[in-house]
Amino acid sequence: MNPWLIIGVLVALGSFYSYGHHKGWVERDAEMQSEIAQKNEEARAKEQELTKQLNDNSTKLQEANNA
Repeated sequence: MNPWLIIGVLVALGSFYSYGHHKGWVERDAEMQSEIAQKNEEARAKEQELTKQLNDNSTKLQEANNA
């Protein structure tokens, strides 16, 4: 076989691998960003709920102490 043909095939295979790896990384990164945003929203909602509970309990405790 012609050595230039072998080199050309190897370069083509390397290029295909690099492109696929890059494409997969970009897709995975977008997926992770989406999941992170979703988890952040869930955490914010839970934080607001817990803050409201804490404030309610604080108010009740202050009223009980002042009574």
